[in-house]
Amino acid sequence: MADENTIDYLTLCEELSARVAELEAALSEEQDKNAVLVQQVVEAEDNIANREVESFADVIDAEDKEFFRERLIENREATLGLLNRMRTRKAVVTEVAAPAAKPLHNRAAAGDPAPRKDDEQSAKLRNRAQEIVKRDGCGYMVAFRRAEVEFSKGKGE
Repeated sequence: MADENTIDYLTLCEELSARVAELEAALSEEQDKNAVLVQQVVEAEDNIANREVESFADVIDAEDKEFFRERLIENREATLGLLNRMRTRKAVVTEVAAPAAKPLHNRAAAGDPAPRKDDEQSAKLRNRAQEIVKRDGCGYMVAFRRAEVEFSKGKGE
């Protein structure tokens, strides 16, 4: 006698196993659909990035195309802003005309400089220091200081 409160565990397990199998099949189908959609999104991103890199060919060098293509995929807005600023700067640089370069100093036109009074005094001071070195046998720096003292007193003139 089967009681109304008795549960048929065998039937329940079979029903649950069938339901789990159905859910696993549905999950597998959805995962396959998801993989296809992800692949389509990746292809679309690649196409968009390639098209945008080509539109900035005037700014991007050939060796940098792959770098900027990856940056466009990772962060499109920031990279487009950067490329637009680069394009604007390049346009500004090409618009600015460089003035003709003129020499800072023309030696041919300058001629020889006039002798200065300081040069004459320096030569006298140097000569006097050399005389002191020969006479006293001291070092040149000591002799130079003595010559300076003599010139400051007015003897060297």
